[in-house]
Amino acid sequence: VSRSGYYKWNNHKETTSEKTNQNLLQTLKDLHKTHKGILGYRRMTRFVNRKLGTTYNKKRIRRLMRILGISSVIRRSRGYCTKTSFVNIEENLLNREFTAQSPNQKWCTDVTFLQYGLGCKAYLSAIKDLYDGSIVAYHISKHNDNPLVMETLRKAIEINSGATPLLHSDRGSQYTSREYRMVTTQYQLTRSMSRVG
Repeated sequence: VSRSGYYKWNNHKETTSEKTNQNLLQTLKDLHKTHKGILGYRRMTRFVNRKLGTTYNKKRIRRLMRILGISSVIRRSRGYCTKTSFVNIEENLLNREFTAQSPNQKWCTDVTFLQYGLGCKAYLSAIKDLYDGSIVAYHISKHNDNPLVMETLRKAIEINSGATPLLHSDRGSQYTSREYRMVTTQYQLTRSMSRVG
């Protein structure tokens, strides 16, 4: 350390900006702990400004977070969850031909989940007509099971009695089940399935 550098450091008086930063560091630590490390510097900036009624720049917050050595937790991708059983699977007859010449010629179906409240999930099963993109039928349930898909199918056929479209899906457990095979055969629907992933 140079002599001049030592005396400069020794005689240094804390500036207003440095005092502010010291207070900010403590606020950042508290917020990081309270929210279990999920806040990145952008959200952290919003939370700090909301809490203190300030307008700090996100670059300043990022710099201070770096000094503290804190960063957001990044969730790891879980990859594909569908496991093919190779029982009751069908050929991909749709083959990415997502246009239809008339209504009730080609239908696509899938199940997705919707989050609501505090960690609650609702599962939505829907059937879409590729002719005009309209939803033929849908059903919502708290459980991702066969009755969810079967009820959607029942509604679709009830609304479009006599329709015998090509019904395309993925290889989810509901679509490779014996029940799905029996119901679609009963309704005279042609099954088509995409490969996993």
